[in-house]
Amino acid sequence: MSMIRLSPRVEKRLARLAKKLRRTKSSLAFEAVVRHIEDLEDLEVARQRLARGGASIPLEQLESELIVDLAR
Repeated sequence: MSMIRLSPRVEKRLARLAKKLRRTKSSLAFEAVVRHIEDLEDLEVARQRLARGGASIPLEQLESELIVDLAR
């Protein structure tokens, strides 16, 4: 198991949120770490793909294609 040190301010925020959501501080911290790691991994994949170059499409085209796919 890993231990992390939190500043008193972050510790209080975490405790307050855990109480409000009726969850443990550990479960909230675990979820936050997992999500952050996933975000960083996604960012690395995106950077690698951008570095490779290749064809791209405008955002508007992507959005319209996604809307069509969701409508099916």
